[in-house]
Amino acid sequence: MTSDAQDTPSINPEPTDGPLPYPTRQVVGIFDDAEAAAITLQRLGEAGVALDTVTVFFGEAGAQRWTATAEGGAGGWVTRLLRSFGGEQEDIREYEQAVMDGAYVLTVPADDDAEKARAGEAMRANGGFRVRHYGANTVEDL
Repeated sequence: MTSDAQDTPSINPEPTDGPLPYPTRQVVGIFDDAEAAAITLQRLGEAGVALDTVTVFFGEAGAQRWTATAEGGAGGWVTRLLRSFGGEQEDIREYEQAVMDGAYVLTVPADDDAEKARAGEAMRANGGFRVRHYGANTVEDL
């Protein structure tokens, strides 16, 4: 990867307007280690995904970002998710706990079925687990 901004994912984004937004049209997955996450980023880039649209959460800063989102009140996507999709409460807790336990969580935009499949396949092929697509009104295991 080059050092161009387009080739650089967002790492543990700083809060700007409060909690993270609900991940509408995003594929989210967990990776046990940095190597698997880095290989996935490389594969996503090779598949045409603009890496500056990918977000990576890890380490203490990533865990703090998830915790801030979980505690962010009605404006946070976690809270909205818990209220609107009661069954996905465990998903969010799992992503948050994974980051706290040292794993990496990647989010990749997926506006259509082809992008969803591309992101899901890249994640699964490189050790991603709990890979899910969050649509406007659905959550789908990939």
